[in-house]
Amino acid sequence: IYLIVDGARGEAVRDAYVPNITTLTDNALYCWNTLTDSLNTQASSWADMLTGVSKAKHGVVSDDYNGNHLDQYPSIFKYVKAAYPTYRITAYTASAGLSEKLLTGADEKKVLNNDDAVTTSVVNELKQDSVGLIMGQFHAVETAGVQAGFDISRAAYKQAIEHFDKQVGDIITAMQTRKNFKNERWLVVIASSKGGKYPIDPA
Repeated sequence: IYLIVDGARGEAVRDAYVPNITTLTDNALYCWNTLTDSLNTQASSWADMLTGVSKAKHGVVSDDYNGNHLDQYPSIFKYVKAAYPTYRITAYTASAGLSEKLLTGADEKKVLNNDDAVTTSVVNELKQDSVGLIMGQFHAVETAGVQAGFDISRAAYKQAIEHFDKQVGDIITAMQTRKNFKNERWLVVIASSKGGKYPIDPA
């Protein structure tokens, strides 16, 4: 399960009330403060996360994807499908650009209206015996950060992070209640595509 949450500053997630994510850290490799690229562009970040290479190779440096090299460096889904042709891959997103450009190789990909719809689709997919690799992309935290500031001192941003944690909880519950869960070996990856500037109030 690969969950991409746009706009989530690691330290803000750490300091918010996120019991579901916190529980996962008991058996996880994690970091609350990392920087993978100095280019703070959404599409470039998605491309980094889904191709496994940086902008120097995939060529995505703007949100219009102009000049990309995704034909040479496609999504990891394409490589998984090539290695395991019967492996079911699904991806759910609220971004048409992400779906069109970066989700090649998925057996099913859907552009949905909001993060709650993404959660519902991921949960429903986990009810299928044939499930293999699921990706869900969440954007509400980014939206709240742009509007209010990327810090949990801003109520809207904090609430968005905490709502995402609830969505994570719903997904983890769906995974753990699969009838054959004890015999399966699940890997759950939760990663932020980018952070954002946080407000500095005058003294």
